[in-house]
Amino acid sequence: MWVLAVVLLVGGAVSIYVGLWSLRWERLAGGVAVGLLALAVAAIGVTHDPDRAPLDPNPGSATSMVAIGDSYMSGEGASAYFPGTDDEGSNKCHRSSDAFPYLAAQQLHASLTFAACSGARARDIVGTKDDGSKADGQYPDSPASILGGTPQIDALQGKHPTFVLVDVGGNDAGFGDLGKGCAIPTTPDCRRSASFWMKRLDTRAYPDILRTLQAVKAEAGGAPVFVVDYPNPLGPKDCWKIRIAAPELGFLATRSSLASTRW
Repeated sequence: MWVLAVVLLVGGAVSIYVGLWSLRWERLAGGVAVGLLALAVAAIGVTHDPDRAPLDPNPGSATSMVAIGDSYMSGEGASAYFPGTDDEGSNKCHRSSDAFPYLAAQQLHASLTFAACSGARARDIVGTKDDGSKADGQYPDSPASILGGTPQIDALQGKHPTFVLVDVGGNDAGFGDLGKGCAIPTTPDCRRSASFWMKRLDTRAYPDILRTLQAVKAEAGGAPVFVVDYPNPLGPKDCWKIRIAAPELGFLATRSSLASTRW
């Protein structure tokens, strides 16, 4: 949205300049119109309505759950996000009432502590880096009332949930980078990078995921911890709108499956 606004604004500015320099009023008027359109596009990008559902679908319920994880858990891609979780610079966790844990809480009539955050890696959940040093929360400048300023595992402190949902690993394994590499038409067949991604999965992601699950289980106070698998983001059928060759689609689907089953 912002890219489109900038392109339109630059185009409008050029038209205005040319119109003034050449005294061609029709071009000047066109530049002004394009500039106004750019402002309108920018306004749309920042004024969309937030998710108006209650943050907790069933407060006070005898059944309670805590949701920890990354974009698959938070609801990335939804049409609207909870207030405070789509603010540039302070918090972009992108939590939504369309997300899996929220829908599950509704179905189970359970109270929900929703800590999942788009883009989260293991260190954002447990609060420690690979070398054991302390890691800040994913969004340290997040308001105190909006989860994301401290590690997600803090959401378990002082609580006695009925169960905990967690997903982690996709960002540690770099699956998004792998997908983008396959989607760029000018790059070689992304299957050539299979050994690199398998090494990253085994040497970087696996230890981080194991460390995260152990920490969450220890903090859960005996509550069951359910690990949510990553679904195949490409679906069971080929889609002509995805400009990725069929062999590469199969490669991506396999890597996604491995990210769920490796641990």
